[in-house]
Amino acid sequence: ARSGDGLNWEKPILGKREYEGSKENNLVLVQGDPEAFIQHVLLDPDAPPERRYKGLIGSSGRKPVVSADGYVFTKLDVPPIPSQDESHLTYDEVRKQFIVTVKHRGPFGHSVYLSLSTDFEKWTDPGLIFHADAYDQLLGEERVREHLANPRLRTMTVNQPEHYNTEIYNMPVFPYEGLPNHFEASGHAPNRNQEGVHSVKLATSRGLRRWVKVGNRESFIPVLEIGGGAIDIGQVWAGSRPQIHGDELWFYYTG
Repeated sequence: ARSGDGLNWEKPILGKREYEGSKENNLVLVQGDPEAFIQHVLLDPDAPPERRYKGLIGSSGRKPVVSADGYVFTKLDVPPIPSQDESHLTYDEVRKQFIVTVKHRGPFGHSVYLSLSTDFEKWTDPGLIFHADAYDQLLGEERVREHLANPRLRTMTVNQPEHYNTEIYNMPVFPYEGLPNHFEASGHAPNRNQEGVHSVKLATSRGLRRWVKVGNRESFIPVLEIGGGAIDIGQVWAGSRPQIHGDELWFYYTG
């Protein structure tokens, strides 16, 4: 999808990738891997034309890809960045470096690890930079109980106080802050996965390694009440960085 103003979007017919016998669609293409899906595509203003667009592919581990037009991508012959099923990619225009945050296990469950690169090919080993702590567990229990008691919010399928837990599911990072996604779990669902609520909170850092949780650890982008066609009633995930519009920051998210 593409937009000239960030509000009104179109899905152009690209003709790049066949789906159900037709190329009349808006699917982008990774050469040599037609089933790949691309995440976190960004525009690198300092790159040569053939590498202006950059992104990552892979559901377990992340492999860098590049493109001249944002429609046809080429995989780079480099090792993948170790990751579980969550990641974010940002370019720091000041330090001229690429920032990838990935999900691995840490204290209290899923946590955020950092990998850096200046050329999009050689990446540092992911290192732990952000995780939930004991106070997050107390706040998470309180918020799960408040959620369960509020009939205007989406009903959770399970309530198992012995399995309440808060972990960090992912965290977009950009100059000058991070948007940690807190998963406050209410227990284990029948499919052995967890039930709970995702919401976006705030953290700041001067050097990417040490982070301060700000905003009283309240949700910056919370889930909404049921009704009015809202889709962001159970999960909220932030985009990799906000867009600057005049004197405003526009935060895009999925629900």
